[in-house]
Amino acid sequence: MSTTIIFHTHVRNVSLLPVAARNLQSFRDHNPGPDTIIMPVHHQQCASRLNPTGDNLHLPDSTEINVNQPGIPSDGNLWGYLDRFILQWFSDHGRHFKWDRFIWAEWDCYCNTPLSQFYKDVWHQPLACAGIKLWPQDQRRWQWWNGDDESRKGKPWNWEVNQWANHPMQFHPRFVELSSYLCGVPPCAGLMFRRDVLERISELSIDPLFDGLFDEMRLGTMARYAGFQPRLIRPDIDKFISWKGRKPTGPGIWHKVTEAVCKETNLDT
Repeated sequence: MSTTIIFHTHVRNVSLLPVAARNLQSFRDHNPGPDTIIMPVHHQQCASRLNPTGDNLHLPDSTEINVNQPGIPSDGNLWGYLDRFILQWFSDHGRHFKWDRFIWAEWDCYCNTPLSQFYKDVWHQPLACAGIKLWPQDQRRWQWWNGDDESRKGKPWNWEVNQWANHPMQFHPRFVELSSYLCGVPPCAGLMFRRDVLERISELSIDPLFDGLFDEMRLGTMARYAGFQPRLIRPDIDKFISWKGRKPTGPGIWHKVTEAVCKETNLDT
């Protein structure tokens, strides 16, 4: 069975490209062989928005993905729309060659183990992720469900891309239809899909039922709507993948491994 790794570069300045290159190479070093395809990708419009000076903010062998999916802002801001980027890759490239599973890696993901080892508990599962946030169980533990959390002292969440993130989830116009399936899979780093799951999500993505959802919310919700239940990659996944910096302390896939973490852990850049 073959695995495709999509390595997404969206750095904010040129100084971070060596870190991205080192992280990409770490996946290649630990996952050689014909059964693993590693494909660096970027979105040029997004890169131009992040750095209007015109510097190239992607790796030399990166493939440009021009996103033509519903709801993408005209300025190329993909924050909240990474699922649309993934589906565009699938439409343009993923449909046209053979692979069995797909793994999403961000530029600040570092790998020092074979993928089959890290994902061994879920290697044949339809969908695996680093976090699962269900409605209503996690309503008070994920800000995207209810517009506020304790860390913000009850202040309403104010995010310009998600047009209805300022108020509770139940005010979504089609909440009743969605409520049985609502699921977030944060963060996107490390997501693993079986091919049939990505095919079904691609079909569902044109349904306006899912419009306005945040990418981590939309992916999990569409997967459950299609009959696929996400599973945690491993019980201790928070040790490896988080929105906070993670220092590689053993074999694994680590996120976020940025420039500061590299210096602290003596990783070569």
